[in-house]
Amino acid sequence: FEAALRAALRGDSEETVLAGWTPLGHFELQRKRGRVPLAEVI
Repeated sequence: FEAALRAALRGDSEETVLAGWTPLGHFELQRKRGRVPLAEVI
């Protein structure tokens, strides 16, 4: 699963950190927000 996820995210412009599995069985990843906040758009 992790190798497939890394391969899928390899072409993405945003850096993604794959943190691993949580105790509840979810896979955690961290990304920088790539969009302008809505408050700035309005």
